[in-house]
Amino acid sequence: MDKISVIIPVYNVEKFLRECLDSVINQTYKDLEIILIDDGSQDNSGAICDEYALKDQRIKVFHKENGGVASTRTFGLREMSGKYFSFVDSDDVVDCDYIKILKENLEKSSAKISVCSYLDFENSLPLSYKNTDCEIFDGKEFMKRILNGQKEFSVLWGKLYLAELFKNYKFQNFTVGEDEAFVNEISLLSKIVYCMDTLYFYRRNESSLINGKFTLDKLSGLESLEYRNDFLKKHDFNDFLDLNCKAILYKIIFLYFECKKAGYKKQSKDLKRKYKEYYNSKNTSFNKKDKFRLKLFKICPWVYRVITETNRRIKCRKK
Repeated sequence: MDKISVIIPVYNVEKFLRECLDSVINQTYKDLEIILIDDGSQDNSGAICDEYALKDQRIKVFHKENGGVASTRTFGLREMSGKYFSFVDSDDVVDCDYIKILKENLEKSSAKISVCSYLDFENSLPLSYKNTDCEIFDGKEFMKRILNGQKEFSVLWGKLYLAELFKNYKFQNFTVGEDEAFVNEISLLSKIVYCMDTLYFYRRNESSLINGKFTLDKLSGLESLEYRNDFLKKHDFNDFLDLNCKAILYKIIFLYFECKKAGYKKQSKDLKRKYKEYYNSKNTSFNKKDKFRLKLFKICPWVYRVITETNRRIKCRKK
C-alpha cells in the first residue's frame, strides 16, 4: 500500500478544525501521513493539532511563525514523504472515501493527477454523490476548463497529486490566488483524470480571507491572474490569452466596486487605469454580451453597475 501525504495548513480555525481532522483520520484508505502546519495561530488551533497527534501516530505537527498560506503550503511539500499527496483546508471536510477513490482513479488511468467534484456548505454537510463516470484529458483541456469557470479545476484541494512532480515547488506569495498559480502547472501535464464524485466539502466560512470582509489583500487575486497571463505566453498557450484577459477584466470590475464601496479612492483609480490597458490590448474573441458589458464599464462604470444590479434582481424574482 502506497503512503499518501495529506497536507493541512492551519490558522485560527479552532471552531472547525476537529471536524476537518476527524474526516481525514477516518478515511477508508489508512496508509496516510497527515501533516498539520500551524501557521502561528492565535487561538487554540495549535493545541488541537497537538491533541490529535497524541491520538493518531500518522499525524505530524509543525508550529511555525505566521508567514501566510503560501509559505505554509510550501513547508508541507518539503516535509511530505508519501508517493502521492493531497491538500485539505483546515475548515473543510472530506468524504470517508476521498483518498481511496482518488487513488483508484489515478491508478486505473495511469494519470498524474486525480480530480473530484465538490459541494459548498455552511453548517450541515450535503450528501455525497459517488460512482460517477470518469473523464481523462490533457493539460490543455484542464486549462480550458479553468478559464471557462469550472471551479473544481482552479483550486488546490479536491485532488490527488503524484508527489515527485511538486516536491520542490515553491508557492507564489499571493495573499489570495496562490492556488491558481499552482494549478497552472497542471496544464503542463499529459494526463489528468476527473470524476464527478462529490468527495470534498468546501465550507463557506465568513471569517476566511476569500469570503470575509473586503480588504486590500484581496487585490492579490488580480495579481495571480496576471501571473497566469505570463504563464500562458511563456508556454505558448496563446489560444487562451483572450479567455484569461476576459477573466482579468471582470476581476478588475469586481475589485473596482469593492474598493469604491470601502473608500479606497487611489486603488479604484489605479484599477480603472489598468482596466483600460487590458481592454485595449486584446478582446477580439469576446461574444456580443461580454463586449457590451465590458465596453459599458469602460465608458461609464456606474451605469454598468445599475444595469447589472437590475438584471440580477429580475433573475432573483423569476426564481
